[in-house]
Amino acid sequence: PTTVTVRERARRGFLASSDCSCRIDLKMGVRGLTTYIASNAERYLDPHELHDTALVIDGDNLCIQLFVRSEARMSPFGGNYDHFARAVVEFFELLRKCNVRPLVLLDGGYEKNKLKTVRSRMLGRIQFVARVKAGSNRLIIPLLMREVFVEALRVAKVPFMRCLFEADNEIAVLARKLDCPVLSYDSDFYIHNVKYIPYVTVNHKVYRKVIGDEENYEIELVDKRKSKRANRVLAKQGEGV
Repeated sequence: PTTVTVRERARRGFLASSDCSCRIDLKMGVRGLTTYIASNAERYLDPHELHDTALVIDGDNLCIQLFVRSEARMSPFGGNYDHFARAVVEFFELLRKCNVRPLVLLDGGYEKNKLKTVRSRMLGRIQFVARVKAGSNRLIIPLLMREVFVEALRVAKVPFMRCLFEADNEIAVLARKLDCPVLSYDSDFYIHNVKYIPYVTVNHKVYRKVIGDEENYEIELVDKRKSKRANRVLAKQGEGV
């Protein structure tokens, strides 16, 4: 068997309301909760090994996180969709090497009571792009990012489905049904009674180790209890951009 070593956030009884957005929010959910947990890492973070299991993935969130990761390889003019698609495929290849079976759920339509908020965010994105200057290092999400992500899922032969509306509840229900972790970067999952793995703990490096007579592979993830730099990243991204 192969192994993925992760650092899993323990669920503690926080109350929260859902807030899925993309303006761009590197992390979505309860404002300040991720920062709070990062600042109390010794109390709320536990080591966990992920291997030979299903993994329910918040597709819209992973899409943004992988784009941010691949953005360093892109032209400042944007549009380098091939780099992004390659990053998506490579990520799922790492999971498969560790015998992790990904199940990706995507958001669907907007609920009526959120249309006003969605419209406001869309206008904000237009204004944001209009203010960006040539040579700026500000992150701009390309229009076809999500379409490229879905196509990369097909290329990687990853099972995925689109929910009727916001996918958070379906993700949590499926993870509890399968008794497997959730991968996202949305603090809503701290309160969904699931095994939550924040994406920013993933190191994307594969290590080989020997257990008994077998050689195993693991993806070693950042230990948030010991890494000051990791805590700074978690706290900084936890508030969104």
